[in-house]
Amino acid sequence: MAFDRYLTLTYKAPHSMRYLFLFSIACLLGTMLPAIVMAQTNEVVYLDGEVSEWQPSDVLANDPAGDTEGIIDLAAVSVRMNGCVMFVRLKTHEPVGLQSGRPEEGTLRMIVKMPTARKLTIDFRNRSATLSGSDSESTLAWADLDFVCLPTFASNDFEMRIDLGRLGVEPNDELTIGFDGSDSLDGILSISVPQRAMATTREPFIAERSPGCIRIASMNTLHQGTCDPERSASIRRLFVFANADVYCFNEEWDESGFRQGAPGVIPNASQDTSYHWQNGCGIATKFELTPIPLSLYRGAAALIQFPNGERIVVISIHFDCCGSSGSKEDRLRVYEAEHVLAQIARIRTGEFGEQAKDAGVVLLGDYNLVGSRKPLDILNQGGLQDIMLRSPVDGSAVTWRAISPRESFWPGRLDYVTVDTSRLQTVGGFLIHSDEFSSVDQNAANMVTASDHAMMVVDLEEG
Repeated sequence: MAFDRYLTLTYKAPHSMRYLFLFSIACLLGTMLPAIVMAQTNEVVYLDGEVSEWQPSDVLANDPAGDTEGIIDLAAVSVRMNGCVMFVRLKTHEPVGLQSGRPEEGTLRMIVKMPTARKLTIDFRNRSATLSGSDSESTLAWADLDFVCLPTFASNDFEMRIDLGRLGVEPNDELTIGFDGSDSLDGILSISVPQRAMATTREPFIAERSPGCIRIASMNTLHQGTCDPERSASIRRLFVFANADVYCFNEEWDESGFRQGAPGVIPNASQDTSYHWQNGCGIATKFELTPIPLSLYRGAAALIQFPNGERIVVISIHFDCCGSSGSKEDRLRVYEAEHVLAQIARIRTGEFGEQAKDAGVVLLGDYNLVGSRKPLDILNQGGLQDIMLRSPVDGSAVTWRAISPRESFWPGRLDYVTVDTSRLQTVGGFLIHSDEFSSVDQNAANMVTASDHAMMVVDLEEG
């Protein structure tokens, strides 16, 4: 009987030479050591930070707590192959940042050995990928592996994607996976690459909006992208595709530049289009816009009213960047989240009028959650619920990809939409990067990269 995937746990010499002896005898007898046979599933893993599609049969190894030399203490490792694409789920005993932290906390390395003596090393805290052979070694960009890992904030559960086919791995190749640095396993995980990839079961993508909904598009345009002659054209193509009622912007640092550049990227902009800018963030719409002068570090808020009587408070937000869990940058994001809720409370008291007082609130933009999850938890506990948006191309929730191949941070989810679900219902939405736009628009093959961030689109209804 042939299996598409299997695991054998080969024990290392330091535990007991008897295992090596037994393994040798087993090989001579043409048998195998006990193996965990993994049930094949037709469900594809989508990189969104949610792990519901992972099955118990995907678990290849469990590791006890407290055996670590650094802060990253592995609890379980799961692997699923889809053709030559490897999906890995790492569980840790305590929440930890996988890509950043204090130097004294150490790092974790995952080592994938491939045929012809080649080895791929993913060094998580040093944020590097290295391919080495018998007489060579090279540093890879994350794009070379189509590598993605979520979530970007500290967690005890991570999932990642590595396209080993880009390194020449083929069906039926034998691979091994090991770990060192902060923690290691008691054994080496051995995996056989399946002969074929699993077919996707995801529903076809439909860009059309639900009738009567309020559609909002949001994008971090990367350093005043609306004023960039080439990138602004790509931003416009994305916004035309979105066909939104409201457009939100981050990183439009200069107000005069925003007011000059925004009309060129908004579909059907006219003298009736309204704009609001505050502290690097912008909002634009063809409907009635009333600025709400909230005290925000980096953000703009406005009441949008529609001819049918519907109204919504839109807050375009851009939290502080960088840092790790517990760092000063992380503490600032925690403060910003608390401060946003305090500002929304001002709206609820009627300080900015009765129309805004009872309107649903949507807070969207670049949250920069690379430290702890606490800012998001604060917003959730304050009545703003996280809305998961996914790409129609690969089903992932990745909203940020570096433009430079030298960037050490791997693609992740930095941009969020949180909604007052007591007053608003989410009826649709998606996100899309300019470099994958040709998958939904065949005329976009030569489209210039618009930004390092994806465009987010969310459809909302009152009630």
